[in-house]
Amino acid sequence: MSAKQPALISVRVACQPAFQDLDIMQVVWHGRYWQFIEQAREALFNHIGYGYAEMIKRGYQFPIIKAEIKYIQPIVLDQQFDVEAALLEYENRVHIRFTFFDKQSQKILCKASSMQAVVAVGERHLQFVTPDCFQQKVRSFLAN
Repeated sequence: MSAKQPALISVRVACQPAFQDLDIMQVVWHGRYWQFIEQAREALFNHIGYGYAEMIKRGYQFPIIKAEIKYIQPIVLDQQFDVEAALLEYENRVHIRFTFFDKQSQKILCKASSMQAVVAVGERHLQFVTPDCFQQKVRSFLAN
């Protein structure tokens, strides 16, 4: 996970687990963290104006090709926390770092990252460069 790499763009999403997110130990089940990560990833893409609907409209999909997670502190029922999604790379692949922060103390609860490649809708082979329409959205956002 690229903790030291500076973010190009970042967003924070407020989250709070519900009862169905818990495991037998009364903490958020490890697999549920990915739903919160997905909320943050979706918010990041929407923030730059290239949400999932836009991807499909343009004829692209961005499948996950690598994902990592490090659980630091457990999250409990009704605990309020933020997930920050930070875009690290976007030209050849999409690399995003995720950090979970306790809302009250700002202590780090979890760190994760994902790598996404690009495929044209209907195809199965990866492209080695992200589409121009996506790169233009990111560059336009960075220019403002």
